Amino acid sequence: MQSLNNILIKEIFSNLKPNQLFYNNGDCHTFNNQYVSSLRYSILNIALVSWKWFTSLSSLINHLEIRFSIDDTCEVEIYNMSRNYNRFKDQKTLELKQFSRTLCSKFSLLRASNISNLIIRDVYPWSKSFEPVLKTLYAGEQLKKVTVQAEIVLLQSFITKHPHKNRFQYCVVPTITNDLVYRDVLASIKYLSRPSNNIDWLETIYECTYETPMSTSIEILKEMEKLQPNTPTNYSISSSSMQSNDGSINVGRLNSIYKLELNRFHPLAIAEIIGGMPSLKILKISVTMCQQEGNKQYIEESKIFFDRLKANETIESFAIKEISGYKRSNQRPGIESFANQFGDLLAVNRSITKLKLDHFFHFNTMFFESLSTTNTLKRLQLTLFDHVMCDKLFAALQENNSIEDLCLSSVYNGLNEDLIERPLAKLIESNHNLNKVKARYIKMTGTYLLKSLKMDSNTLKHLFVCNDTGL
Repeated sequence: MQSLNNILIKEIFSNLKPNQLFYNNGDCHTFNNQYVSSLRYSILNIALVSWKWFTSLSSLINHLEIRFSIDDTCEVEIYNMSRNYNRFKDQKTLELKQFSRTLCSKFSLLRASNISNLIIRDVYPWSKSFEPVLKTLYAGEQLKKVTVQAEIVLLQSFITKHPHKNRFQYCVVPTITNDLVYRDVLASIKYLSRPSNNIDWLETIYECTYETPMSTSIEILKEMEKLQPNTPTNYSISSSSMQSNDGSINVGRLNSIYKLELNRFHPLAIAEIIGGMPSLKILKISVTMCQQEGNKQYIEESKIFFDRLKANETIESFAIKEISGYKRSNQRPGIESFANQFGDLLAVNRSITKLKLDHFFHFNTMFFESLSTTNTLKRLQLTLFDHVMCDKLFAALQENNSIEDLCLSSVYNGLNEDLIERPLAKLIESNHNLNKVKARYIKMTGTYLLKSLKMDSNTLKHLFVCNDTGL
């Protein structure tokens, strides 16, 4: 309990800015013009200073995610939901008995009585030793919402054994894979959809695996749409599961898909798939490039894909996470012909606000011109490959008035602080739209960045720098 409390106190104080806190009659106040020395992160010190203060800190920890393990331990993730969605600690593994005592102790910052939002991840295999902890959490005075994320065929048994009795909002996030028995999945869908169960179906996570055809998943998704027409679906598909024997693709119309992840598809196939998903908001793809350099058919298929994207009015986030089927030495022209169409996409499309393009080492002039004038793009992630790209990118970003979140990384050692850090610092000083910048694997000394952060004109709220050679 002591170690967990100390972690939580440090994280809470980090969010509350301890040098802006002082103690007065048992309450915590803020001020701007005085200085207070750093507070000690000791549970004893906090309790002695003010028990009311300690209790107030405890009340901040009101969101808990838990995953039970068969070895009588559990993994917990703890959040503060009072103002913003702040994660205190990624994961902490605790013994169940220790965790049970922690939840009930008045000397613990993490108390079951303060939890208002509980997420339970995975419910198999289930053990009787888990029951006391779950019973304690369910009995919490502030509990308003419980969400269970697990394989869809396991939910009925879990819910039946742990009824919520309408004490709080009960939600499910079913996960489905093609290796589940079709009739069992359908039976579970019908059970979860019964109005008498009073269950909120928040989202479906469906992974269409490599080994099985996609036809089964399409049937299940369409059945779900009949019973749960307004439930969004996160759908992941691999190319080996999509194509039929004659090589055609027939997904049809799927209204529930809001997030789509496509692994190793040709551009034409992607265009055909997204055409039948009118509610799609997030698109992540890994693209398979043509093996033949300068293939006219492939270039034409790429154009069809980008035309479909340009006309789309629902996709808000677009990411290319991988490019396969090429070697840089002999396939660069194919990639360039693909990358050259992003400029036109930015100029025409008005729905995409997040763009992640980490795998392209060449963009044409139109891309940077569109980047400088777009007023819809909010988040951009790119990898810098050479000094020419750096110069064009930072020149475009200086003119841009919409990007708020910028993430840059580098794979070229020749990009020193003069090529990246200096123009990045200048960008932070002059572009008042930026509030978050992340620089990964970029050689920096920190001299220019630190200077820009001290400028009165700086409006940046978050800066993250990660490298092995400099700052």
